[in-house]
Amino acid sequence: VYKRQWLRRAETRHCRSFDRKENTVKSVSQETVAAVRARYPKGTRVELVKMDDPYGRLEPGDRGTVRCVDDSATVHVAWDRGFGLGAVYGVDEIRIVQENNAS
Repeated sequence: VYKRQWLRRAETRHCRSFDRKENTVKSVSQETVAAVRARYPKGTRVELVKMDDPYGRLEPGDRGTVRCVDDSATVHVAWDRGFGLGAVYGVDEIRIVQENNAS
């Protein structure tokens, strides 16, 4: 049981989020967090629509895979460009994409 709890904590450690502009933890209702987690489960493929980050390397149209949703409803994504960055709830915009696996 201890090992499982440690692994769960280690897996979500990177999922703490701060508001980029205020440098504070965002306050989001538990209902909103639950809704975002239901919409973006781990492994969901997403595409960036808009990100309010002037120093970011992401561009609209970049795709990635959801890693987790933290307690501030930030959707943490492993982007195909090789790095991870969260889409902040109420600030950034992502959409679910269906991958076309036609051979």
